[in-house]
Amino acid sequence: MTRQLFSYLLMLIGFTITSQAQEAQKLRPKFWYGVSTAANFNFYSGTTQRLNTTLRAPEAFHKGFGVAPYGSVLFEYRPDGMLGLMLNLAYDGRGGSFKGVTAPCNCPASLNTKLSYITIEPSLRITPFSSDLYLFIGGAYSYNVDKSFTYTQRLKPDTKADFSNIATSVFSGQVGVGYEILLSSTINPNQVYLSPFISYHPYFGQAPRTTESWSLTTLRVGTALKFGRAH
Repeated sequence: MTRQLFSYLLMLIGFTITSQAQEAQKLRPKFWYGVSTAANFNFYSGTTQRLNTTLRAPEAFHKGFGVAPYGSVLFEYRPDGMLGLMLNLAYDGRGGSFKGVTAPCNCPASLNTKLSYITIEPSLRITPFSSDLYLFIGGAYSYNVDKSFTYTQRLKPDTKADFSNIATSVFSGQVGVGYEILLSSTINPNQVYLSPFISYHPYFGQAPRTTESWSLTTLRVGTALKFGRAH
């Protein structure tokens, strides 16, 4: 009995030493780069009626919704296991369709847009307990690259044009959460992670126009592929 207990103790000690050695061998790159792709779920509110200097819709548009693409090149710096920095350089689609209205002639009317931006998103990365789950919070600078719309109304030809009074630059914020799935060995200097994420972009700071009250809120769901090399 004593001999069996001693054997079990030796096995436990050996397992502990092996686990500690494996943990010590884990390589943690500080610099990461990669790409991400996502879907922007865009929610519209407020009032949109004066579309440009030559077109005013007979009835105002209010609520709307759309799904538009997002894609980025990303960089990360992780000096320790808990805090780090993130930077995304992205194409940011905010297009969608407004809820249809009826003009006074009893004519249904619709309005949709391909609103989109080139966006720079710096964020603070927080990794609680050095786990695979991470949080991020930061800002965004967006430069408008597409402000086109299509307005349709029964008994009238479709109108394809650009919105007037679109803000060229927009400053806003975001908060999100992600999870990292290791696709390579922890002791391999070249490491690869697949990282699904979700982020929330509130309406404040995101008004697309400098006139009327069109408001935009976005929920982003996507996946990032990250590469790092440890020395």
